[in-house]
Amino acid sequence: MQIYQFYEAGVEETPNAEVRAAKCQPTIVRGMLFLPASGVERGASSVLGDVSGRKVLDLQPGPNDVSRLAPGVYFVRERSAAGGRRSAVSVRKVVVTR
Repeated sequence: MQIYQFYEAGVEETPNAEVRAAKCQPTIVRGMLFLPASGVERGASSVLGDVSGRKVLDLQPGPNDVSRLAPGVYFVRERSAAGGRRSAVSVRKVVVTR
């Protein structure tokens, strides 16, 4: 069993935190999680993890079936190849409902 860590240590302070908070809404899905192909580049990968950081599902561009997952909070971690090494690009919260 592989465990992926989805959080970076540290705190980032921003002067316009209210503006960013408005854009950080979770994605709510039911049955299918759609991953746009436009944001995926060659060598990129995306995984869905649970709140403890464990990988639940490898995601592909397009629709991904999440209907078998228990309802709850998950995180999509999108990674891309940068300069021959892999680096984290973004983490998004996803709420799976029935």
